[in-house]
Amino acid sequence: MLHMRREYHYIETVEYMLMDYRIACSPNGWTDGELAVEWMVEDFDRQTKEKADGKTRVLLMDGHSSHYTLELLEFAQANNIIILGYPPHCTHALQGLDVVCFTWMKEA
Repeated sequence: MLHMRREYHYIETVEYMLMDYRIACSPNGWTDGELAVEWMVEDFDRQTKEKADGKTRVLLMDGHSSHYTLELLEFAQANNIIILGYPPHCTHALQGLDVVCFTWMKEA
């Protein structure tokens, strides 16, 4: 999900945007609990549920407070999703792509 300020929300119609992309806006440009739940239900759950075939799914998230609303946590529990949060100020060091795939770019 691409997230941007509502005031700067301009989209040109181009072919690649016709793929399965979603864009969300908030009045202040920051993520919030409502957007987090929307992403969980409309993106993560929809895109992983069938592949998981009833097995538990694990979602790694940073510690932003919007990721831990009661609504989001209840949805995760009801849908067999375990949420693991990165410790504060460690996301940059622990994210899989940053540590495994993009490390060489940081060192270049």
